[in-house]
Amino acid sequence: MTELLAALVGALFAGGFQFIQGRRDLARRKETVRTAIAAEVAAIATILRHHGYLDAYRAIERQIEADSWDERIWVIDLGPQYFTNYEALASDIGLLQPDEVQKITAFYILCRAAIDATRPDPPEVSDLDDRSKAAGAQSTLGILEALLDIADEIEKLPESRLPALSNLRAYCEDMEKNPLLRSREAAKPKAPPPAGAPA
Repeated sequence: MTELLAALVGALFAGGFQFIQGRRDLARRKETVRTAIAAEVAAIATILRHHGYLDAYRAIERQIEADSWDERIWVIDLGPQYFTNYEALASDIGLLQPDEVQKITAFYILCRAAIDATRPDPPEVSDLDDRSKAAGAQSTLGILEALLDIADEIEKLPESRLPALSNLRAYCEDMEKNPLLRSREAAKPKAPPPAGAPA
C-alpha cells in the first residue's frame, strides 16, 4: 500500500512538473514569436521611415491638391526577403492573443497593398484617368500611415524592448529632421518636358 501511494505521489509530481514545464515552454515560444515578428516589423517600419516614403506621399497629396502633380510616384521596393520571419512563423502566430494576431496580420496585408499600389507601370494603370491615379496615390498615403501606426503597436508587444532597433529608429527620425535630407527632392533635377511641350 505504501509503495502504491508512493508511486501515485511520484506520478502526480512528475505530471505536475511536466505540466508546469509545458506551460513555461509555451510561454517562451510565444515570446519568441512576438520578439521575432516585432523585430521584423520594426525593421520594415524603420526602412520605410528612413527612405522618406511617408513624406514623399504627403508631398504628392499636396501636389494633387494644388493641381501640380506630374503623376510620378515613389515605388515601395520591399521584396519577399523582408517577410522571412512572418512566413517562417506563420503557423505559430495563432498561439498569440487575438488582438496581437489581428495587428500582425493587418500589418503584413497593408505592406503588400502598399507594394502592389506602387509597382512600376502595373498593367491596369494606363487605363485609369487622372482622377483615379490621384486617388490611388492618396490611398497609398493612407495605407502607409496605417501600417506605420500598427508597426508602432507591434513593436511594443514583446516583454523585452528591442534597444538596437529603438536606437536605429531614433537615428532615422533625427536624419529626417536634417534639412539637407528634407531638401533632397528639391535638389533633384526635374524631368524634361514631353516632346512638343512649350519650354
